[in-house]
Amino acid sequence: MVNLSFTSILFVRHILLCGLFGLFIFALPLSAAPTQLPLDKPSTEVGQLFVSHDNNSPTLETIAAFGNTLERVNSVDLRGGRYWIHFSFNHEQPEAQWVLKPYGSYMERISVYAFDGTTLQSGHTGQHLPLSHSLHYGVDLNLTAGKTYDIWVLLDSSYFSGAPRIALQEKSDYALYVFKENIFILGCLGAIVILSLYNLLIFIWTRSKEYLYYSLYLISTFTGWAAVFGVFSHLFQWYSVSLIMIPFYLNIITNTLFYQAFLELPKHNPLLSKFGSGVAILCALLAVTMSFYPLWVSYLFINIVNFLWIANGLISGIKRLRAGYKPARFFIAGFSIVSISAGFIILPYFGFPRLIYNEYLVALVSQTLDVMLLALALADRINTLREDKAKALSKAHESDIRANSALKRANDKLLAALKISRESEHKKDEFIMSVSHELRTPLNAISASLDQIKTIHNEQDRYALHNYIQFGVDRLSSQIENILMLAETENYNLKPHEAHFSLRQLINRLEELANNYLFDKSVQFQLIENSRPNSIYVGDQHLLLRLLLPILDNACKYTQEGTVTLHVTEKEGGVVFKIQDSGPGVPQAIQERIFESFTQGSKGYQRSYEGLGLGLTISKRLADILDANISIETSSGTGTCFTVATNMLRAKPNEQYFAPAEQFLTTCVAGHALIVEDNPVNARVLQALLMKIGLTTHTSSNGVEALHSLNDHNFDIIWMDLQMPVMDGFKCAIEMRRRGVTTPIVAVTANTDHKARIRCTDVGMDDFLAKPIKLESLNEMTRKWLTLQTTRTTAFESTAT
Repeated sequence: MVNLSFTSILFVRHILLCGLFGLFIFALPLSAAPTQLPLDKPSTEVGQLFVSHDNNSPTLETIAAFGNTLERVNSVDLRGGRYWIHFSFNHEQPEAQWVLKPYGSYMERISVYAFDGTTLQSGHTGQHLPLSHSLHYGVDLNLTAGKTYDIWVLLDSSYFSGAPRIALQEKSDYALYVFKENIFILGCLGAIVILSLYNLLIFIWTRSKEYLYYSLYLISTFTGWAAVFGVFSHLFQWYSVSLIMIPFYLNIITNTLFYQAFLELPKHNPLLSKFGSGVAILCALLAVTMSFYPLWVSYLFINIVNFLWIANGLISGIKRLRAGYKPARFFIAGFSIVSISAGFIILPYFGFPRLIYNEYLVALVSQTLDVMLLALALADRINTLREDKAKALSKAHESDIRANSALKRANDKLLAALKISRESEHKKDEFIMSVSHELRTPLNAISASLDQIKTIHNEQDRYALHNYIQFGVDRLSSQIENILMLAETENYNLKPHEAHFSLRQLINRLEELANNYLFDKSVQFQLIENSRPNSIYVGDQHLLLRLLLPILDNACKYTQEGTVTLHVTEKEGGVVFKIQDSGPGVPQAIQERIFESFTQGSKGYQRSYEGLGLGLTISKRLADILDANISIETSSGTGTCFTVATNMLRAKPNEQYFAPAEQFLTTCVAGHALIVEDNPVNARVLQALLMKIGLTTHTSSNGVEALHSLNDHNFDIIWMDLQMPVMDGFKCAIEMRRRGVTTPIVAVTANTDHKARIRCTDVGMDDFLAKPIKLESLNEMTRKWLTLQTTRTTAFESTAT
C-alpha cells in the first residue's frame, strides 16, 4: 500500500510539472519579444528630471510655469522621493488611445498630466493606488493627431528598486502586452499555489517536515510576488508595503528550514546549518523591526539577506552532492536559477550595470522554475529512498540467509563447545584436585622434615632431611611458577625481555635442578656439551629457563631407572637443547594432545605420576613467544627425547658482561649492602645469606627509610623488595636514580611475572632475583654486580684523570 501511494505521488507530480513546463515554453517567447514602443527610454533620457520638495501638482493655470517650482536633478535617488519627468510629444499618428507605461522599478504613486495648450488631462496609478490595467502601472491618455503635448509624469515612492523607465504605447498593443504578461504571471502564481497545496497534503499524509517547510515556502513566495504585481491592491485594495516586505523575509526563513531538513544539514554540515539558522533569525528580527526604519533600508536589508541565503544554500547543496546525496542536483539547479535572477535585481541596486528592465517578471519566472526543480528534488528523494529501501530489503534478505547459515554454524559450534566445556570442566576438577595434591605434598615434606630435624643429631640423617626440604622447596616453587606462567601466557601478550646472559649459568641451573629432582632415585643425570666455556647470548634467560624446566622435570619424574641426559649444542644463530630420558615413553594417544593444558598420562586418585599437567603447555607457549621450535621423539617403552631449538644472537666480543669464574664462587667478597624489605623474617634471612658471602648489611623496612639511609651510608649494592608500605620499591628506585645514585639495585621479590620484570628495568633497577632465594644465585648475583661496579668506577676514574 505504501509503495503504491508513493508511486501515485510521483506520477501526479510529474504530470503537474510537465504541464507547467509546457506553459512556460509557450509563454516565454511572448515575454522575450515585446512590441517596439515609440518612446521607451530611461527617465533621464526622455526629457528633464526634477525633484519636488512639496506636494504641489500642475493645474491648467499653473502648468506653463510649473517647472519653475522644481529643482533640476540628473538621476533618481533609489532611497525614494518625489520626482517629475517633463517632456514634449508631437503626436503625428492617427491613433487616439495611448497608454503611458512607467516600469523598471517599484513605484507607490504615479500621476500623468498631458497639456495640449488648451486642455489638461490626467491619470493616476501606482502600487498604492487603484490600477487601470491589472497588474501593471499603465495610465490611459487620449491624444489628438497633429497636436504637441507637454507631458509631466510624477514618480512618488518611499524607495525605488531601480532606475524607472517610461514608454508610450498604443492602447491596443498595450492591452495585448498586458494580457500576455498577466497570463504568464497568473500561470506562475497558480503553479506555486497548486504545488504548495499539493505538498501540504503530502505533509499531512507523510508527516515529513520538509514537505511542510516547502509548502510554507511556496505560500510565502506566492504572497510576496502577488503583492509585488498588485494582485492584493487590485482585488482587495490592500496597499500596505508590509505585504511585500514580510513575505520575502518569510520566504528566506521557510526556504532555509526546508533545505536544512531536505539536505540533512544539522547532521552532515553543522557549520552551514548554524549559518543558515543565523540568516533565518536575522530575517525574523528584520521583519519585526521594519517599522522602525525607512523602507529603502528594509529593501537594502532584503537584498543583503537574499545574497546570504542564496550563497549558503548553493554551498550546502554542492557539498551534499559531492558527498553522494543525489537529490541535491535538482536543488542546486533551482538555486542557481534563483541566484542569476536575484543578481539582476540586487546588483544594479549597488551600482552595477543593469542588464534587464523587467526584473520582477524574470525573478518570478526564475523562482517558479526553482520551486519546480525543488519539487523534482523531493520526487528524486522519494525515488532514492525507494531504491535505498529496495537495496536494504535485498541486503536484509541476504543478511537473513547469512544469519541463518551463521546460526546453524553457531549451533554446531555451540554443541561442540558444550562438549569441550564438559571436558574442560572435568579437566578443571582434576586440576583443582591436582593443585591441592601438588602444593600440599612438598609442604608436607618441608613441614615433616623441619619437625624431625629438631630431634635428630646424626649428621647423615640431618643431611637427608635437608635434601627432603630442598626437594619440597624446589617442587613447590616450580608448581607455583607454572601456575603463574600459565596465566601470563594465556593471551599470548607476553613479550621477551632481552638481556645478556651466560649460557654456562643457565646450564648450571638446569643441572642443579635435575640433581635435586633425582636425589632419591637410582637415575643418573648426564650433561653432554658442545659449547664454549664462556658463551654469552642476548635473550630472555628467565623465559628460556621456564621453557626447559618442565621438560627436564618430566624427564626426571617419569624415569625410574637409567639416565636423564641434557645435550647442549651451539649452532649458528642459537642453541639446541636435547633432553633425553630412558623412561616409559609417551603413548600415541597422549602425543597428539601432549601440549594441551591438564594433560597427563594417568588421571584421578590412581594416577602413577604427580604434576599439574601444565608444564608442556607452558613450554609450547613460551617456545612460540621466544621464536623457538620444540619437537618430540618417543615411542612407548623406549624413552623420550625433546628437542628445543632456539634462535638467539651471540653477544659481541666488546659487549660488557660479567661471568664469574668457578674458582671465585666459593671465596668471600667484601662490601656493604642495603636490604630494603618490610618483612623482618625475609630481611633476616637475606642478611644471614649475605653475611655468609662476606658482606656487611644495613636494613630498611620501606622506601622512605632506604632514602634516608643513603644519606648516612655508602653502599656497594642494594637489594630492593617491590611491595612495601609507605613507599614501594619501584618509587624508591625512581627517586634514587633521580638523585644520581649509581649503586646497583637488584629487585628481590616474589612477583616474578613478566610485567614486574619489565617495570623493574624501566624504573632503573639493574637485575632481578626471585624468591625463594638460593645461596648460589645470591652469590652469583652479588659477585656479578660488585665486579661490574668496580669496573665502572675504575673506568670513570681513568676518564676523569
